Amino acid sequence: MSLHDDIDKVTEMYDLRKDIILDEVPESLKKDLRHFTYGATLYKNKSGQKVLPFVDFIQWHQKLMSFGIGKSPNHELFD
Repeated sequence: MSLHDDIDKVTEMYDLRKDIILDEVPESLKKDLRHFTYGATLYKNKSGQKVLPFVDFIQWHQKLMSFGIGKSPNHELFD
């Protein structure tokens, strides 16, 4: 999959308007998601999968669409 396809998949996940199973996030975007949501509260579903609340996913998706991968909202680069 290309990065463009991965971003499209994340946008499809956003359109579902539900909490996000972390394992479903494309590998190419996981590092950015982990960095942005550092300190966010995760929970496990009945299957034992780590889940990110939709409200936190919304914020990350908005950051991803506005600033891109590897940048914080204040335009600092991270790796």
